[in-house]
Amino acid sequence: MKKSTFMTHLVDTILAKYSIFRMEPFRLQNTKASAGQDEQTEKLWRFCEDELQFYDKETDAWVNDDAMLCNLARGAFLIQKEPFSPKLNERYYYIAWIDPVKEPYVTEDAFTGDILDIFNLIHGNCFHTPGDAAAKKQETYNRIFQNIRDTAWR
Repeated sequence: MKKSTFMTHLVDTILAKYSIFRMEPFRLQNTKASAGQDEQTEKLWRFCEDELQFYDKETDAWVNDDAMLCNLARGAFLIQKEPFSPKLNERYYYIAWIDPVKEPYVTEDAFTGDILDIFNLIHGNCFHTPGDAAAKKQETYNRIFQNIRDTAWR
């Protein structure tokens, strides 16, 4: 395999494992308390083409980091997806329900900034794909209703 073909396959495998897209920002979680690696988890990361990049606040630029790609590939770090925040008129998926007794379901909408969109954004109920929403359906539903109960019963 050529290096570029290998890198493409490696990156595609990582993207599929974590259900993320190229250019989608994420954070890293250290699987071991490795000395000197904690600052890596504070950075914002993304894949651009077949390169792993972090955002450098000092230079206001994205910087390639091949060494971290190796660490990620060998399992020293895990990817933590950032909450999805749709842009104006962008399609997004969310968990909906008719009442607390019925099963929640996944539906879609275009983000217009109305009260439902703002509610979904505040409660982490915006997803890139229907698969992302379905994977977090029960967790999101439980978290939203817990927040509502906590707020209503104060």
